[in-house]
Amino acid sequence: MDILVFWNLVAIELEKIVKRPLFLFLLGLFVGLLIFIFLGGLFAFELTGDPRTKLFFRETLAGTAGGELALGLAMSLGGLSLLILTAAIATSEYQWRTLHLYLSHGVSRTKLLQAKFVALTAIALSFVLVSLVLGLAFGLPLTIPMEGEIKIAEFGSLFLRSTRVFLAILPCIAIAFPIAILTRSIAITNTVTLLYIFIIEPVLSTAGRISGEPLSRLTLYLPFQLAQFLVRRSPDNIPEDSMEEFMQIFVDPNLAAFGLTIWLCILAIATWLLFRRQDLTS
Repeated sequence: MDILVFWNLVAIELEKIVKRPLFLFLLGLFVGLLIFIFLGGLFAFELTGDPRTKLFFRETLAGTAGGELALGLAMSLGGLSLLILTAAIATSEYQWRTLHLYLSHGVSRTKLLQAKFVALTAIALSFVLVSLVLGLAFGLPLTIPMEGEIKIAEFGSLFLRSTRVFLAILPCIAIAFPIAILTRSIAITNTVTLLYIFIIEPVLSTAGRISGEPLSRLTLYLPFQLAQFLVRRSPDNIPEDSMEEFMQIFVDPNLAAFGLTIWLCILAIATWLLFRRQDLTS
C-alpha cells in the first residue's frame, strides 16, 4: 500500500510539472533549437562550396554525430532548464501552500521529498531521450544529402554517452533543491546556483591549478567538474612524455561517475535534513 501511495505521489508530481507553462516553454525551446540547428546546418551545407565547410557539417550533423550534437545540447541547455524548473517547483510549493495540503493528509516529508526527486529525475531523463531521438531522427536522414555514412558500431557508444549525460545533468536538480528549500525564493535560488556553477566552481578550479598539489587534484572532484569529465572524450595518442601531466588534469569517466553519485547522495541528504527540520508555519 505504501508503495502504491508513493507512486501515486510521483504521478501527481509529474502531472504538475508537465502542465506547467515553464516546462512547456523550456521543452519547446529545446526542441525548437535542435530543429533550427539541423535544418540550418543542412541549408548551409547546400549553399557552401567549400569542401572543408561541407566536411564540418557532415561530421557534426550526419549520422550518429547528430545524436552526439543533440546530447551536447541536453548537457548544456537541458541542465540549465532542470535547474530553473527545480527552483520554480520547490519554491512555488511554499507560495501555493501545497506542502501543507500534502502533510495535512498524512503524507510524510520524506516520502514527499522522494516523490519530487523521482519526478524531476524523470524530467531529466525525458530531456536526454528527446535529444537522442531527435538527434537520430534528423542525423540519420542527413547522411543522404550530406553523403555521410552510418556506422553501426557507433550506436553503442552513443547510447553509453546518453547514460553519462543523464547522470551529468542530475547535479542541477540536486544543488538547486536545498537552496530553494532554504531560501524559498526562485530568484535567490537561480542566482546562487548559477553563481556557483559559472563563477565559484571555475574560480576554485583555477585557483587549485595555480596552487598545485594537492589542492589542484582535489578541485577536480567538485560536482560540476566531475560532470564535465564524465562526458568529455579523452584525446587519443597522448605523447608518453605528456602522459603524467595529462593525468594530473584528468579524471577517469568511471571514477567521475562514482564521485558524482556520491555528491548526489550528499546533496540529497542535505536537502532531506533541511526539509525535515524546517518550520512550515511561517
